[in-house]
Amino acid sequence: MTPQNNKKSQEANNDNRRFESIEYPHMTELSLVSIHDDYLEQFLDHTKACLANNIKLYIFYENLQTGTRNFTNDATRINCGRLEYLYLFNVRNYSKPCSAYFPNLKAVYY
Repeated sequence: MTPQNNKKSQEANNDNRRFESIEYPHMTELSLVSIHDDYLEQFLDHTKACLANNIKLYIFYENLQTGTRNFTNDATRINCGRLEYLYLFNVRNYSKPCSAYFPNLKAVYY
């Protein structure tokens, strides 16, 4: 008989691939200010969360850049495409986000 070290953790890792994204159909505002990057990924990555259209997002600009990999991450592009209003905090060097990455933005505030 051999020990089954880490069997539970290996099973958990395999199960993570089977989870569906969580839907937030009634969310209209999302504040991701002063949060850990893991939470940012959880809400912006479309494979983990499905946001409704017309969302207002409050976030530090640097965190948005990091979480979207400087607006090139395809996994966050879908949920970012659902944003209507973007409220950016702590903006030092603002470069207008790519309009293709945020196609439904009506306004950006900083």
